[in-house]
Amino acid sequence: MIEVVPAIIAKDFHELEHELMLVKGHVESVQIDVCDGKFVPTKSWPMRSDGDGYQFEFENIISESKALPFWEDFNFEIDLMVARPEAVVEDWLRAGANALIFHIECGNVVEKLIGNLRSRFPNDGSLGVRLGIALNPSTDNQKIAQCASLVDFIQCMGSDKLGHHGVSLDERLYEKLAVLRKEYPTHIISVDIGVDLETAPQLVSAGANKLISGSAIFESKNIAETIELLKKALQG
Repeated sequence: MIEVVPAIIAKDFHELEHELMLVKGHVESVQIDVCDGKFVPTKSWPMRSDGDGYQFEFENIISESKALPFWEDFNFEIDLMVARPEAVVEDWLRAGANALIFHIECGNVVEKLIGNLRSRFPNDGSLGVRLGIALNPSTDNQKIAQCASLVDFIQCMGSDKLGHHGVSLDERLYEKLAVLRKEYPTHIISVDIGVDLETAPQLVSAGANKLISGSAIFESKNIAETIELLKKALQG
């Protein structure tokens, strides 16, 4: 599937609802960036700002007394920028995640997690949970070799600086994308960070067939038009 996916780094539930409302009706999927303040220096919803644990809205969601906002309108991709992804996976599955993204820089636990989840959720899509592996520009592509066959998509981070909107694209990514496309010709390969109307055509030419964009979408004067222009870049 070729698509444009807005990336949301929300500080609280209200901001999450607001940004979802802005893109409702324009995209099928959104990516929620979960930042724990450990794997990345920033914290985002649903992590508490004053310590470990979740903000109360997420506690209600995982207890199934409340749902993610606009849950009928979006597929939710959860980008786990957390030091211990194994500690939060089940919570996000209960919350209704349609896709989970793990960062290979978290260590060997990632390969084990993906293997376990793949056995529970076959990649034929029958159970509706997709798996992604993410890597930074400075990370050797070979780091994902052991789990690439188990995931539904590869996500290239456009910078080593994670957890922030408005970060510039690392120029090394173009070559990295081209190499990954040769190594994994049938995979969905997405780019997150530094994706805007200027970089999108070059990223697609290098091998990307999915674009994740935060500030370029949410800081634009016309969100719907920006999303359509990014989609056109994907279509060539």
